[in-house]
Amino acid sequence: GVTRREAPPAATAPAQAGSGVVVDCRGVSCPWPSLKVARAITDVEPGGVLEVLATVPGAPADLEAFARRTGHRIVEQSQSGVVLRFLVQRTQ
Repeated sequence: GVTRREAPPAATAPAQAGSGVVVDCRGVSCPWPSLKVARAITDVEPGGVLEVLATVPGAPADLEAFARRTGHRIVEQSQSGVVLRFLVQRTQ
């Protein structure tokens, strides 16, 4: 689901740009991560960033295809255990 949370202070997470929008795609297979991100990114101001959490191996390729198709940018990607974390910036 899509959840909202208080964004950490800018000194802790400058890439988040204060949006606080998190798209939880853990356990969700393609193409659902990009579909959920496409819906959630409309809640983010242009230039803002949303956080995407995923656990399926196809998520990076799915989100990269989403970014190419829409023009939005993946500005950060990391992994903690089995959870992949992406920060996606809305460009328009």
